[in-house]
Amino acid sequence: MYHLDPEGTFFTGGLSKSFSCGGWRFGFVVTPKHQSSGNLAKALKFKMSETISGVNVPLQEAAKTAYSQSTEISSYLASVQEIFKTATRYMYQRFLAMGLHCPKPMGGFYVFPSFKPYEKKLKNIGCSNSDELCRRLMNIGFFVLSGSNFGIDPSELSFRVACVDFDGQEVFTMFEKDHGDGFTFEHHMPHLQFACDALEEFIGAQLH
Repeated sequence: MYHLDPEGTFFTGGLSKSFSCGGWRFGFVVTPKHQSSGNLAKALKFKMSETISGVNVPLQEAAKTAYSQSTEISSYLASVQEIFKTATRYMYQRFLAMGLHCPKPMGGFYVFPSFKPYEKKLKNIGCSNSDELCRRLMNIGFFVLSGSNFGIDPSELSFRVACVDFDGQEVFTMFEKDHGDGFTFEHHMPHLQFACDALEEFIGAQLH
């Protein structure tokens, strides 16, 4: 985007997603110097100053370490990225095997599948939108957010899956020391495997 519109591109970032620090709400925005963007930046700064009192000191210290670009941080990020790549690719491949539509995850820890291929069969059981679909999936222990929460038409039957239900410290230690040697979903990410198995069973029982 920057190459297409350098004077109108704002860069944002933060600890929560970039450094796998869920709940650590420290973020930033980098704005261009162009006059029109500068006015927007001033308005944004005014709004932020009135809605956010400040970042606590421990979080500021954590941010200093995170953005230090040290070898330790680089190694940490490499391990975390490999872990989430492993988790999201597994879920992605399972979803495709179930016949769902699903964009290939290219980063982060979310996957965004859709039940659109099962639209007619879902309507036959009284399910015509993503909100109702997510309520039904909740009953089988598959907890996800409806695509309607992200501005997607409920008729698309989409939902967002966060691939983070595992012992992060245990898996991180394995990837950091042994690059994931000996890793199995059955032993190290069993909840993700269980969720996919439950979803597969739901499709087999309700939609085939």
